[in-house]
Parts: sequence; structure tokens; C-alpha cells
Amino acid sequence: MTPAPSDSSKSSGKNAPKTPVFKAFADLLEEERAAIRALDGTKLDRIAEQKVGLMDHLTALAHEDRLAHAGPIRELVAELRHNGVLLVHARGIIRDVLRIKGAQIAEQTLSRPGSFSSPPISQVRPRLSVRG
Repeated sequence: MTPAPSDSSKSSGKNAPKTPVFKAFADLLEEERAAIRALDGTKLDRIAEQKVGLMDHLTALAHEDRLAHAGPIRELVAELRHNGVLLVHARGIIRDVLRIKGAQIAEQTLSRPGSFSSPPISQVRPRLSVRG
């Protein structure tokens, strides 16, 4: 027995957005996942700015409107968390690769994409702790 189309749309979250704002957010999150896979920092910055604009629109909704869109909002939150986890993993992987290659992210410029500096020689060597 195959599930009814309405059953599958509840679980996927991709068909749930009913308004232009939710549709725009869903499309933007798909684009963000593609940018994460491509490690496209410039595109991710642009998408982040667009997400802020859409989020401002959603937070400006009246309480009754937010209640009326509770399902799509719940699905949107889940998708935002999913992308957040992907971004954290991508950042960690890039940091590990940079450390292996002998570069480090400049702490004072963490908010600027592409900000790297060469570490002092003492920071490149692997460290081993023998304390028990």
C-alpha cells in the first residue's frame, strides 16, 4: 500500500511552504546546501544576508499569523538547523585542512571570509602530551 500524497508531503518538508516567503526560504536553503557542498564562501555570505531579510519578515508577522503558519515554521526551523550543522562541519573540515597545511585563521578577522595568516613555526609542529 502506497502512502497518500499528503502523507509524504508532511514528512519531507519540501512541499510544505504555502506562502511566497516560505517558498523563498526553502529555495534559499537548497541553494545554501549547494554552496556548502561547493565550499563557496562568497555565495554563503550572500545567502546569509538574504536569510536575515526573510527572517525579519517572519518575525514582523503578527502572533496570529505565526500561529496560522506553525507547521511551515517548524519545518523551516528544522531545515535551518540542518544547514547550520552542515556549516559547522564544513568549517571544522576546512580548519583541519588549514592546520595540516600550516595555516591558521587569524583570530581578529574571523568574521571576514578568507582571512588567514601563516603561523609561527612553533605552532605548526604537532604536540604530544605525556602527562598522566
